[in-house]
Amino acid sequence: MTPTQMRERYMVGVAVVSWLPIEGAPQDGTRLMLWDSVSKRPVFGSWRGENPEITHYAAEPAGPAAD
Repeated sequence: MTPTQMRERYMVGVAVVSWLPIEGAPQDGTRLMLWDSVSKRPVFGSWRGENPEITHYAAEPAGPAAD
């Protein structure tokens, strides 16, 4: 798979995420998927209200099921 195909495949997955405005994000240490408006990609962590580049959040997706 070429890098372009990988990126397109990844972006399709991101497009179906239910992004919410960062103002409503919990600040209790809950792990979230955060949208970085500068790099245009998701980052993972907890929200503390400190980074103006983070504009939206979504629930952290579950990993694959263990075999």
